[in-house]
Amino acid sequence: MDDYYGDAVEKDELYAYTWTRIPHFFNSTYYVYQYATCFASSAQLYKSMTTGTAEEQAAATERYLTLLRSGGNDSPMEQLRKAGVDLSKKATIQAVIDQMDELVSRLEVEADRIAAME
Repeated sequence: MDDYYGDAVEKDELYAYTWTRIPHFFNSTYYVYQYATCFASSAQLYKSMTTGTAEEQAAATERYLTLLRSGGNDSPMEQLRKAGVDLSKKATIQAVIDQMDELVSRLEVEADRIAAME
């Protein structure tokens, strides 16, 4: 808590037990990995719906909508594959790397712009 909040938050003795209000961190096997797989999947879905030809984007969007409509009618991995996401393939992880690279590049451009103003 001290590392995260510093002196921005006044802490009382109950803050020592903050971890107990997030039981899914320690009660659900591999819970934190779900964040990573969901992030990677959404990055791949976003990339496929926003890049390529208009037809490719439309097809990717339709696959995504089909995924949303599927309602759990298959295993999650198979549903994602049908939507164009295969977590065993490099392309899915590359989509995350590309997304982060774009964000860092935008941040660098903005930092350069601010520095030029000083």
